[in-house]
Amino acid sequence: MSAARALDDADFDLGRVSDADGAAELARALYGEAFTPTPGVLHVTAIDGNTGRTLRIDERAPKSQADTFALNLTRARADAIIITGGILREEPALSYAPGAPGPESEALRAYRHHYGPSGPPLLVIMTRGAGLPLDHPVFHDGHTRPILYGPASGVLPLRQDTDAEVIGHTGDAHLGALLTLLRERGATTISVEAGPSTTRALYAGPVPLVDELCLSTYAGPALEEAQLVGDPLRVPPELALAEPEVLTRTASGPWRFGRYRRR
Repeated sequence: MSAARALDDADFDLGRVSDADGAAELARALYGEAFTPTPGVLHVTAIDGNTGRTLRIDERAPKSQADTFALNLTRARADAIIITGGILREEPALSYAPGAPGPESEALRAYRHHYGPSGPPLLVIMTRGAGLPLDHPVFHDGHTRPILYGPASGVLPLRQDTDAEVIGHTGDAHLGALLTLLRERGATTISVEAGPSTTRALYAGPVPLVDELCLSTYAGPALEEAQLVGDPLRVPPELALAEPEVLTRTASGPWRFGRYRRR
């Protein structure tokens, strides 16, 4: 495969595009295609290039407009998005508005309408129930359709406190079972945004559960331990780069962007 391509991180400022075609051009620049609907399980994540570990998302995390676009592009393609209750506790301002955490992007909204599924995506929150912040904006802002998924004993009592759909399980609750449930409900493109303790299940079996990995790699100076979480991410041999990586430079340092697909 040919060498990585270098682009300006500012090229991925969503404020510079205004319609679906503009967002599609950014998708082609970053990943080589505009993405007609593609069934499968997508994993989007950002890691530290020095250690392979996941970046902790907070005010100290390195910033990249291309990384923000990568995350939003995956959301725009998804029928369903999987996160955890821990993410809601750690990110009280988390939003699934097109363009978040930046200004709302009409271009991404139009992109989803043109290229992606109809209607807001399902937002499946894996939780045991205790301490779940039901006043979090994702339950009220209308950008997604929230579903609580967890042990029946923990989540079913929450039905009296939320309008979100609640699915309680009494048996096997691993990530694979949830993916099967979502497919049975008609979700064909499923994005997993959970942390490494949850997403490692995508790679743990003899055959990975993930069909596509959108990997943002911060390649700048070494980060402190507190800025990293989980074990190093190892890309399985079943996944291969679909296009040459893209390199960008930001104030915090260089980044690499690669999209891996099942061979």
